[in-house]
Amino acid sequence: MNIKQKLYLKQLDFLRPLLGLIILLGLLFFYGLEDFDKLFAQVGFHLPHWLIYALYAVFAVYALWRTFFGCIMLLDIKHMKKAKCFFALVRNKQPEVKIENIAEQYALLATLFYESSNIHFYDKASLQGLANNPDYIPPYRQDKQGNIVGGSHFINSLEAFYSTKATALIEDLKQALEMSWGITERESALEQIDALWQGANEGAEYDLLASKEGKAYAQAVQDFGFQFACSDLPVNASGFDLVRFIYLVRAGFTLGYLDEQETRSALFSAAMFLAHNYRDWQHFAYSYLINFLIWNVASNNDKMAYNYALERVLGVNEVLSDPYSPLQGTSLDKLRTELQALIKEEV
Repeated sequence: MNIKQKLYLKQLDFLRPLLGLIILLGLLFFYGLEDFDKLFAQVGFHLPHWLIYALYAVFAVYALWRTFFGCIMLLDIKHMKKAKCFFALVRNKQPEVKIENIAEQYALLATLFYESSNIHFYDKASLQGLANNPDYIPPYRQDKQGNIVGGSHFINSLEAFYSTKATALIEDLKQALEMSWGITERESALEQIDALWQGANEGAEYDLLASKEGKAYAQAVQDFGFQFACSDLPVNASGFDLVRFIYLVRAGFTLGYLDEQETRSALFSAAMFLAHNYRDWQHFAYSYLINFLIWNVASNNDKMAYNYALERVLGVNEVLSDPYSPLQGTSLDKLRTELQALIKEEV
């Protein structure tokens, strides 16, 4: 059984309480409470009938609740395959702090592989709006003033949101960083950022396709539908850490934990790493997804792991292939050429 199949089966765990409920119902039907009374009497224990019925009712409610939400998750998989990325959600119409060079541009473009899950929707009204207008923004992702809100971050400004004074969004980001990363101020932000940068550099020395486990996860990424596998190249273990490094850097800037110069310097380093370690966007995406799946299985090895993996793979496919994706017209070859020119200017 491969990784994808194992994750899919974990989604069916919701059937266990229902199966237990059916077994208990069968026991009560065939044996009756009198037989249970005799059994309890043999061990010197007694349960009143009303308590047995009450416990059964509680278990029945729990089993039906698990079954209901389990079925919703299975339906979610079906609908997810129809989802599209709404790329207008990652474009800041009025940046407060603009990006200044191609290094910053490409570093932020790399976060699209993460953001794809935050801009991936399948509700009928939104899909119809997108079909008529590639810049369509669902109403539920705008506030009363028309500002873009929600979980996604912009890719064309140093700040993640429409304003560094967007109180509700800033507070949500603070809580997310504290809950997921333990980041509460500058020191803890720098600690996590440094750890991810170190992880990316260490991962660059490791070829995922050189190990049996790595090959299994690479195959799983393809099984989930990734269309751009690079079997002719080594695939390092850095993609996931690099994207998270960039994410935390610009989140830190948005919250005031990092200053502008620190942020620009970190983005430049990320772009240099990207240009040096990957042939093209597809190569980078493959590294990112394999490492994401490894993390996903280790951290979310439950009924949701399958959904997370499928959503991310489908989103990354769109980032790489959709004609309206911000990656269109860009290439890592172009990045390498422009970086060489920038370095020569500085020298």
